[in-house]
Amino acid sequence: MRLLIYTIALFPLLFPLMTFASNVTAFNELGIISSKINTKKDISEIFILEKIFITGNTRTPKKDIMDILPTPGNDNLYRLELKKIKLELISFPWIKNVEIRRVLPGNLYIKIFEYTPFVIWQNKGSFKLLNEDGLVITSIDYHNSKLPLVIGENAPQNISSFFDELKIYPVLKNNLIVASNYRGRRWDLTLESGIIIKLPENNIRQALVRLTDLDKNNNLLSKDIKIIDLRIENRLFITLREGVRLKFNKDFLNGQNV
Repeated sequence: MRLLIYTIALFPLLFPLMTFASNVTAFNELGIISSKINTKKDISEIFILEKIFITGNTRTPKKDIMDILPTPGNDNLYRLELKKIKLELISFPWIKNVEIRRVLPGNLYIKIFEYTPFVIWQNKGSFKLLNEDGLVITSIDYHNSKLPLVIGENAPQNISSFFDELKIYPVLKNNLIVASNYRGRRWDLTLESGIIIKLPENNIRQALVRLTDLDKNNNLLSKDIKIIDLRIENRLFITLREGVRLKFNKDFLNGQNV
């Protein structure tokens, strides 16, 4: 009699445990919970690569990119070696950086960041595209571009600092055709008008300020001039084109050592 009373008293406590055991048994039958789960099989196997989306490649052919990528329908999205893919893409001449991300259930998004060509470098008969830091992007066969041409063996390592000075004088920068660098020490500029401007080795900014003021007040760059030589501080040497004669008024000559 006492045993029956104890059993009835414990039944409310045993019922949840019996229900849990029953549910576990049901789950095991469905294969959802099981101590015999195959640990070699990962749930990520259901995420098969289905589509690849590529953006940002204006100069790198899509076919070249696809050639090094996994084939949709065959590979698991989570087993792709994204770091390896990124390194292979960055090895392409035009590609500066890459962003890769997985988007469930089976998409791979690749965003390409390409170099922006800044100038064309001519050296020893060859032409190469450089970025704004003076790094070589790729070689080209022929100079036929609106980009400025820079000449000189040491030009690449001096491009960044020089164009930083030049960019605050848009009249010169926007009309620049050729920038010749002599032994990495100084520059000559050739403008669209054909005028050659010889800049000093030092105090380039001071020379550019002086030239800009002369042009602003006297339209110097609009005159039929062949060479403007600013290499010597506080002196200005002007070479006219053959057969041309110009008269400079007193306002122009005032304070100028011409």
